[in-house]
Amino acid sequence: MYPIDELANIVPMASELDQIALTNDIKKNGQREPAVLWQGKIIDGRCRQLACHTLDIELQTRELDSKLSREEVQLVVKSLNTRRNLTEMQKAMSACKAQNAEWRTNEEMAAAWGIPLGTYKNARYIANNRPDL
Repeated sequence: MYPIDELANIVPMASELDQIALTNDIKKNGQREPAVLWQGKIIDGRCRQLACHTLDIELQTRELDSKLSREEVQLVVKSLNTRRNLTEMQKAMSACKAQNAEWRTNEEMAAAWGIPLGTYKNARYIANNRPDL
């Protein structure tokens, strides 16, 4: 199994039911999208890796250019995950994690992740003041 880069943690893991559905889909249809590696670590595809491991099949991967900067790779992670089936709040919380490394304004982060500014600001408040929620 490939190690996981901390950039992959910008977005949450799939729920247990979603993971089961993904595993069943890969079992039936094969892996459609390769996991994305950077410097030998997964930045996108943790759930696919888990599904393939469960099914005892080889994980298909593609490697990003190892010369990319960490900031450039973070933009790739965001780009790959803004299209996924994340809820608006999951996107907002992921954007909060990303903002800590990107040093962008709240307005820029909300626009980049395609979420309302108010939702993003609420997520920032929760992340900073009520992480237990």
